[in-house]
Amino acid sequence: MSPGTVDERVCEACGPRGGRGLFDTACMNDASILILALATQQLLFATGWLLSARYLAGARAAMLHWAGFCLASGGSLLLFTELAREALGGAAMMLRNTGVVLAFVLLRRGLLAFTRQPLRDREQWALFAAFVALMAVIGLAPAQAVERTVVISAMMSWLMVRAAIEAIRGGCAEFGGVPVAVIGSPLLLLGSVMALRAVLALTNPDTGAVSITHAAHFNIMLLLTMVVISSMLHVALGFLVMRRMVLELQHLSSHDSLTRLLNRRAFEQRLAQEVAASRRTGAPLGLLMVDIDHFKHINDRFGHHVGDTALRQTAQRLAQAARLNDVVARVGGEEFGVLLPATDAAGIRQSAERLRHAVGHEPLAFADGLHLVTVSVGASMLLTQEADPEVVLRRADQALYRAKAEGRDRVVFDTLAQVSDGDVATPLRAASRPAELR
Repeated sequence: MSPGTVDERVCEACGPRGGRGLFDTACMNDASILILALATQQLLFATGWLLSARYLAGARAAMLHWAGFCLASGGSLLLFTELAREALGGAAMMLRNTGVVLAFVLLRRGLLAFTRQPLRDREQWALFAAFVALMAVIGLAPAQAVERTVVISAMMSWLMVRAAIEAIRGGCAEFGGVPVAVIGSPLLLLGSVMALRAVLALTNPDTGAVSITHAAHFNIMLLLTMVVISSMLHVALGFLVMRRMVLELQHLSSHDSLTRLLNRRAFEQRLAQEVAASRRTGAPLGLLMVDIDHFKHINDRFGHHVGDTALRQTAQRLAQAARLNDVVARVGGEEFGVLLPATDAAGIRQSAERLRHAVGHEPLAFADGLHLVTVSVGASMLLTQEADPEVVLRRADQALYRAKAEGRDRVVFDTLAQVSDGDVATPLRAASRPAELR
């Protein structure tokens, strides 16, 4: 992570040429050691991101950007060495000036890619081009050290503050406020440090615009701060990558891969939670078991891959017809479960008929044609004396079996739940409709 300083003054200890190593041994002051340590740190982080990108395809684009950030910033730091100055002359200063800003453009772009936001390339590269042009106009003379320091520090500060705001805005929905604050904090801190350096360069050039290789007190504190912020930043980035992996694994463990609905295990957990909540608050709770009629005939006639298509389309219609607080899951094969929190008997009937109609009101498109698919629905309601989720689930299953036995394409209400909390419910039996696959 480059400190963003640009001016280069000949060190009194080494004279006009200095040594031939990375840093001349006579000039290895505390600032030079910290610069070398910071460059080494960045190059090690680059190696880590490149290795991670090879095995973690989901965040590969972001990791490659972060590896580029580390390489560009680490390389810019190495351009402070006497060897680089001797080999490249004044070009070393121009390369490290552009390299450090390019590094932070890549960091910001990687964060945008990771949080699935537009990359804003037109804005970023236009600003980068303007920066390069402005630095060319300012030139490399020591007399312009203040101007160079102000421009670089202001550019880095703007990039980091923008990156922090974008990371917080783009990551809150996925990760929550606290995890996103973990990444936003070092970015805002770094932006503040760079803004402070720009102000100091204007108000106190002897402190703010002096070469970073000069072992001044401010430079030592600045480099130490950079080492700490760099570590915080990469730990935060790694934390977000791991957080996303954990969330994805949790999603895979609780969702059906074919329909993207909750799976049976997650559905039973939600059922237990809703039963406990209903017992605690007294709110009614409904449960529907939905089964596709004659699904075996679809598989036998068209093949399992077509059956999978029918399942996905049926699941989509059920999910679209359900209310926002309803819980829809695939509980096995061609069977779905629907939890209806805070829903009385009348609401259960309405929801059951709405879901049945949503699937069967028009044909599904599969196997190069349109085919009418219907569902049977078993409806049940949690009774006031019940505390076992398996009991209400079993009664809904029994109602579903009755719906199948009585002709399919209908809703049947569990007979035990016909009276619940004073609400009389007679069994629902919709009129049977012709179905192509019956």
